[in-house]
Amino acid sequence: MNIKSKGFTLIELLVVVSIIGILSTIILGSLEKVRDRALEAAAITEIKQLEKLILQAKLNTNLILANIMGLGGCGNACTCQLPSGYASPSCEAQWKSTVDAIISAAGENPSLAESFYENPWGLPYSIDPNEGENGNWCFRDQIYYVKEVNVSGGRGIIYTLPSFEGKC
Repeated sequence: MNIKSKGFTLIELLVVVSIIGILSTIILGSLEKVRDRALEAAAITEIKQLEKLILQAKLNTNLILANIMGLGGCGNACTCQLPSGYASPSCEAQWKSTVDAIISAAGENPSLAESFYENPWGLPYSIDPNEGENGNWCFRDQIYYVKEVNVSGGRGIIYTLPSFEGKC
């Protein structure tokens, strides 16, 4: 008796399922890298927008960033400088008041501030206003971000702003 099967064997099905699993793992891994690059590009775009707002605030007030932020020239502006500090409510409140001060000094609509309260990873950016620190006008203000709390190896991406005073 000649019996013809009308289906796949268990081995054939297992091979197909395992191939699909391997391919989906490869694809999902590459999509995560693309997503991360997109978030980094969004953060850099936001930092460049902040740079323009800071420059406008400096032009409007004729003050350095530390004075716009209400720091009176204090060199170390942010409790957010260490990655472990990013999770603290005081860090978030400090960042929000910094953004509000910059937006206000730039003469922009206060509702614009909300778009800068968090970076694409949900953490606050941080600003280190260095210009004019200890009388040195060659120091540059910096904006930086990290992607996750308690990151080992530093602050993440650091963006150095151009000098406002032009004394270097």
